[in-house]
Amino acid sequence: GAGIPAADQVTREEWIYALADVYGIEAANDGQFSYDDNPVAENAGLIEAFVRNGFVTLEADEDNMVYFEPDEYASREFVAETVCAVLRISAADTVDVDWADKASVSNLAEAKYTVDNAIFELIDNSFKPTRGLTKDEKAAAVAILAMMDSALEINTPVAGDVEFVEGVTATQ
Repeated sequence: GAGIPAADQVTREEWIYALADVYGIEAANDGQFSYDDNPVAENAGLIEAFVRNGFVTLEADEDNMVYFEPDEYASREFVAETVCAVLRISAADTVDVDWADKASVSNLAEAKYTVDNAIFELIDNSFKPTRGLTKDEKAAAVAILAMMDSALEINTPVAGDVEFVEGVTATQ
């Protein structure tokens, strides 16, 4: 995460854990893994659930090994891609933005979605796709996503909202 102190960076695994927490995504606990570096992950089953659901795409390297790299920093582009995948937001074919670094953003539609929905802010009119996610950015993104998620929950009963008591017609 260029220019970000290591202590302030969020790893790919930490981001997946936070996103799973917002949306209630549960770990795959069958002990089967589609990526080879699962032993180094503390939440290997959760990462596997993201892979199986298509929320994270992994490809084999030249040695036919597949790595998630849980301890690598979560880039802003990785965050944008996983947010859109979990929300099942399909990317538009063409996106028009006037960002200074738009040519270096691989998934412009996903990046634009995160900016348009205040999950990320531009930095000097740039998305900065390879920049690592900071702990503050993670907290802000999780808060926005949780708020968006709760806004979609219509007619959700609230426990303890109304208490009916026999013989009482009004409360003070």
